[in-house]
Amino acid sequence: MITGWKGALASVALLACSTLSYAGNGKAVVPHWLASTNGNTSVFISNITDNPLKVTIKFYDQNGNVKKAERYENFSNSGTEIQANSSAYVNIGQSGVTGYGYATIEWENIGNADDVFGLVAYAHFAKTTLYRSAIPINDGNPF
Repeated sequence: MITGWKGALASVALLACSTLSYAGNGKAVVPHWLASTNGNTSVFISNITDNPLKVTIKFYDQNGNVKKAERYENFSNSGTEIQANSSAYVNIGQSGVTGYGYATIEWENIGNADDVFGLVAYAHFAKTTLYRSAIPINDGNPF
């Protein structure tokens, strides 16, 4: 066991290394989505960095099966990137997918960028024009 100032220095170095290893990517959970014959869920995502980010969204149904989102708006590179300081959304349930479950949103920097936070997001469920609900992602905080 290292004690004294060497121990303190080693602790600071270890903490800095473990903190830095998380920079450049992030993940959040969409706690709920629902798609039915007359309702759908959209996940709105904003890139809060000055560079494009690689973004992956996976919807899992009530049985843990991956469901394919049907619509990607304002994504680039075949639905895998959101440009710098831009917003996009993905929709599930608009053309026939039904079910419910949760989703994950993951991002990572492209190239040499090393952002600690990259996205803010929320989900929105709409059933007809009378029923709508917002679902906070990461309590509305950047991730």
